[in-house]
Parts: sequence; C-alpha cells; structure tokens
Amino acid sequence: MADKVELNSPPTDGITRVVFAPTSNDLLASSWDKTVRLYDTDSNTMRRQFDTPAPCLDTCFLDGTRGFAGCVDKTVRSFDFASGQQSVVGVHDNAVKAVEYDAAKGRALQFRAQVTPPFC
Repeated sequence: MADKVELNSPPTDGITRVVFAPTSNDLLASSWDKTVRLYDTDSNTMRRQFDTPAPCLDTCFLDGTRGFAGCVDKTVRSFDFASGQQSVVGVHDNAVKAVEYDAAKGRALQFRAQVTPPFC
C-alpha cells in the first residue's frame, strides 16, 4: 500500500472533483470554496489558484496548459495555467454539474444540472 500524501494548500471547503492531467502528475481540484486549484503532485506545491464567483462542481484539463470548470453560477470557465487568466466560455440556464474535454472533437462538453419541479 502506498503512503498517503496530503497536498499543501488544500481547498477550505468540500472538494467537488479531482482530476489528473493526461500527460503529467499535475492535478486540478474544484471546490465549494469557489476555487479551482492546480497542483504539481511531484513537488507537492500549488502552482495556481483560480478564484471564481461561485463554487465549481467539476473541472477538467484541456491539455497541460489550460483547463475548464463548470460552476454553480451557470458558467463554464476556461483557465490559462501560465498567465493565470480565466474567462467565461459558456453560460447555461442552470448550474453546470459536469464538464469534459473531448480531444477527438476539440471541444469541451458541458452538462447543466436539471431542475426538478417541486412535488405537489
């Protein structure tokens, strides 16, 4: 059994998703604390923190330099790891509960949360 490793500078609230980069040991973590954090797990350091206006429910890598997140404020955000810039690349009617990058089609797939009417 491998030793447990705790990341330095973890999110301050519940983590909603963690995902490893396809070609490195970098890790993205989205959280209820309104952040998306990029970690270098080899050196156990946080490389970048992206503050967002609302909690993010999911995150994914585009490649080693960029990522996406789906957030409760109905947005899909793109993050540039080198510059630290973020931008809104999609807006939905409801919270975005899942986002994945489809490399074959070269685009992010976004899945919004379904709103269920209250029971009578």
